[in-house]
Amino acid sequence: MVRRLTLVCVLLLSLPYSIQAESEFMRGDVNCDAFRDFQDIGDLARGLFTDEVLPCADAADLDDNGRLDIADLFESAWQYFSPAELPLPYGWCGADPTDDGLGCSTNMTCDLGGPIEGLSHEELLSFNRGREQFQRQFRLSEGLGPHYNATACASCHAHPKPGGAAGLYRNTYVVMVGTPHFHSPIDGLFSPFVPSYGPLDEARIRIPESTPEETVYVEQRNTPPLYGVGLFEFVTNETLLSQTDPNDDDGDGISGRFNTDGVGNIGRFGWKANRNNLESSARRAAFDLMGLSNHPVAGFDGIVNLSMSRQIGSYLDQPLDDNDGIPDPELTVEELSDLITFTRFLAPPRRGEVTPLENQGEWHFTDLGCVDCHLPVLDSTVGPLAAYTDLLLHDLGGELAGEIHFGNAQFTSLPPIGDPTLEWPLGLLTGHEWRTAPLWGISLHPPFLHDGRAETLQDAILMHGGEAQVSRDGFEALTPEQQESVIAFLESL
Repeated sequence: MVRRLTLVCVLLLSLPYSIQAESEFMRGDVNCDAFRDFQDIGDLARGLFTDEVLPCADAADLDDNGRLDIADLFESAWQYFSPAELPLPYGWCGADPTDDGLGCSTNMTCDLGGPIEGLSHEELLSFNRGREQFQRQFRLSEGLGPHYNATACASCHAHPKPGGAAGLYRNTYVVMVGTPHFHSPIDGLFSPFVPSYGPLDEARIRIPESTPEETVYVEQRNTPPLYGVGLFEFVTNETLLSQTDPNDDDGDGISGRFNTDGVGNIGRFGWKANRNNLESSARRAAFDLMGLSNHPVAGFDGIVNLSMSRQIGSYLDQPLDDNDGIPDPELTVEELSDLITFTRFLAPPRRGEVTPLENQGEWHFTDLGCVDCHLPVLDSTVGPLAAYTDLLLHDLGGELAGEIHFGNAQFTSLPPIGDPTLEWPLGLLTGHEWRTAPLWGISLHPPFLHDGRAETLQDAILMHGGEAQVSRDGFEALTPEQQESVIAFLESL
């Protein structure tokens, strides 16, 4: 079983998909699960002959005559035995071309948090199972903890829908002790993420005070959204390398560089871009934040654009087990595989309405040089991703700087901006740097920045420094109307 799942996960990375985020409904998909099958017939019958309310009346109006009746039930049954084209939107999500007033109250497939278009039947099944796992509330008897920050993935990735972000109340503390680049978690923890909850008969884990012998570094992290993020696995190393300029050789003040997972694989995920692939991200999140032991699905074979030997990368094939008395793995390989599929194929948010105001804001956004880091389009093997990121690390100045470092970043001879005396061994430290945040759907998940310190998009812009200082100052110099257009543009993404 493990071999089969591993092969599936590896093959998925080479398949063609449409990355367009879809909306509204798919005609004939009565229960909104991305399939037109026998279950739709039963659900439509209950909707017609009982008090059960259908989630999307438009999807159940198979003949698109503006009303739900027995003819729709016959058509649903006929479709099951002899599939044929239906009135649009047929085959995938879209808006109803008929203004019939039926509408949809919800649609798990086509709304935010649904899958990208073009998945196979097996992939859709796995996606739907993964969505259920994502929202599953784990119990201590099922392996949760014993120390943890959340009982479900969706506890943090909650807003506006599962797969999204979280408010400040869900921030996690990241704590390390020692010297920069050689620091480690505090005693008794296997992770830098300090758990908020634990057994009732144990004292809550406390962050230690700094001592003369050992420095304690404390930072916070806000939950980032996952919509569309899985598609970054389809961005090649060549694309990332083409954007780097670690020593600012062109003299434009922008010195983006890649980070790695610590053993040479170029990163794409996380605030520090120190995770190479979704499996490694999901495994650590489940283990570090929920205490769920798990075993690899693809392991070493899941590395995106392999750049290391199996001997060096063998740690990816190792289980993450604990000793809490619950048999390992507490998250099965099949469940983990479905979770990975869910995060890999979550569709990006749809672009909002674009008016002359948003067009004006886009012009200013470009003119200010924001697109030097927030690339409007990033090439991938499944097509262009309008994510407004380059997935690289950039120095955002001392005000946003942290002191905890993750990964081994691309070498640079440049010191941190504003602090040329700060020791920077081998140019690898990443405290001042953050991965360029994707901007698609940015207005859906405040607060902003790595620790959520910015309540509004305007606050976030004005807190930029370092490489972004010139752009930040340019934005501040705009008229209030011009600033409003920039914010409107960002809110439309």
